[in-house]
Amino acid sequence: MNELLSKSIRDLRFPLAVLIVFKHYYTPDISAEALLHASSFYFYLGNTISHVITGIAVPIFFFISGYLYFIKTDMESGIAGMNYLKKTKSRIKSLLIPYLSWNVLVMLFYSGMALLTSGDSVMEKDGYKSILEYTLTDVWKSIYALDTTGMPMDGPLWFIRDLFVISLFSPLVFLIVRYLKWVGVLALGCLMACHIGLPFEGFSTACWFYFSWGAYMGLNKSQLFSNVSDRTSLLMNGGILVLMVSETICYFNGIHLPAFIMRAGSVFLIFGAMAVYERKSTCRWQGVLVFLSTSSFFVYAIHKPLQVIIRRFAFKFLQPDTDLLCCSLNILIPLLTIVLSLAAFYIIKRYLPCLKFLNGFRL
Repeated sequence: MNELLSKSIRDLRFPLAVLIVFKHYYTPDISAEALLHASSFYFYLGNTISHVITGIAVPIFFFISGYLYFIKTDMESGIAGMNYLKKTKSRIKSLLIPYLSWNVLVMLFYSGMALLTSGDSVMEKDGYKSILEYTLTDVWKSIYALDTTGMPMDGPLWFIRDLFVISLFSPLVFLIVRYLKWVGVLALGCLMACHIGLPFEGFSTACWFYFSWGAYMGLNKSQLFSNVSDRTSLLMNGGILVLMVSETICYFNGIHLPAFIMRAGSVFLIFGAMAVYERKSTCRWQGVLVFLSTSSFFVYAIHKPLQVIIRRFAFKFLQPDTDLLCCSLNILIPLLTIVLSLAAFYIIKRYLPCLKFLNGFRL
């Protein structure tokens, strides 16, 4: 992997985490309350941000994870050359431990909020049950998959759960890529497009498709368009814009399969599009970029409970009843969540390095 591609992957992490924060603002409970007063513009803005613009983030994260997992593996070395045990130990440290820690912390956080705001209607929402009422089954469901959502207590961490599960099955991914090649990856994509998968959580077809696609590119030592010309990279930027506009049209017309194809196309083009930025960037901001990249996991993990609290209290006290206010909150609350998350990460990095396990032991 060349230096340009390495920087592109590093610098993509934080913008993708930001997209995830914006993705999780426009949820059914809030959108329904706001739409009692706001017009259709807020509906279109919220859905465009939540389901189209930000929809590329998780696929790229899965793709990058598969690529990095296998980039140093020789196709001909077989499963023995994967360093499976070493990689599994590494992912226990970087994925499993922070995953368990965050879900326990969020359980305690929601429980504490439920006790502090007992009887307050703003907190009478699903997921705010006191931990004193939990059974062992409740604890297990909160950590792995809640009945109603299929997600853990810290909802966005379903991605980390599925990523850890697929890393345990990485030898199977290797066999699919080695012997079935692109046909196997395409078959996984068809299963995802047709919503065909295993009937339990932790084995999402999206994870298997994008991770395996990244594995295919990694095992074949692809440089992911990082060596294309600036002109080609700019054309790729234009291609991504066209694909997003097309996906928006498909989304609001209920056309899902073409939207999947266009999203996959965006994943494929974005690394070439990043080449222009990386070639023109200077060392002036490298320290900031490294900090933001390192903080991306922390922002991803903490944003949902933090944003839920900010958003619900904002709606309680501001009672938005105009398009302007609803649309403004759609932007301002995620930005405030990101700023507070970065501040918390900085405090941990500067003063509480003992808590680095919350960020996968990276500071």
